[in-house]
Amino acid sequence: MQKDELDPELLIQNNRMVLMGEMVSAIAHQWRQPLSSIKLLIQDFPEAYRHGEVDEQYAITLSQKISRHVNFLSDTIEDFRNFYKIKRTGELFSVSHTIEETLHLAEVRLISSEITATLHNNLLGSDGMVFGFQNELKQVILNLINNASEALSVRQGERAIELFLEWAEEGLLRIRVQDNGPGIRDDVMGKIFDSNVSTKDKQGGSGIGLYLSKMIIETRLGGTIELERMRDPTTFCITLPCAQKP
Repeated sequence: MQKDELDPELLIQNNRMVLMGEMVSAIAHQWRQPLSSIKLLIQDFPEAYRHGEVDEQYAITLSQKISRHVNFLSDTIEDFRNFYKIKRTGELFSVSHTIEETLHLAEVRLISSEITATLHNNLLGSDGMVFGFQNELKQVILNLINNASEALSVRQGERAIELFLEWAEEGLLRIRVQDNGPGIRDDVMGKIFDSNVSTKDKQGGSGIGLYLSKMIIETRLGGTIELERMRDPTTFCITLPCAQKP
């Protein structure tokens, strides 16, 4: 069976699994710090008790520190659980909040790769409400961020991804995702969203990420996605019909 003949639901689910695997691998590194901190706090307690340092204030401070680390771990689990949920019907959701949540999911990878990611919300105080599948928009944004991160891995100096959220013409929202990486090869121009075309040089990419992103935006969210600039900066543009006008 050719990629173009695959069940869209299966492609979306498989892509979510790949993204989850990447994020779980990254988050394992992030979890080590709070877990190590909790272990040290617990180990310190008997020693503090033996030296007569355990009083009410010590107990309150210890409880607060452990609770802060546990809450972080719990929130992380909830973020990933929500990302994995499959919804069969669309919902009204905030695009600005969705992008913020997606950046939070990608935070570990971005920090470890020394990449800054910034959202510029130019909706003039609005969240930008659309109707569709929130987690699938997260998949698209994550695909674009991951592609940008891989492109930036070969760049020396500042590595930056910027996302711009703005009104397009009446009734439409526009999301731009751009990076200051080396750009996209000229030979993929015009076919970058094909299922067998990859933007990755010598990295074994299948091209399924951008193909699936286009499928999600067009068939699940009723919008469009295009490569706006190939370099300086590389820019992808997503346009979505909005339920809330400026």
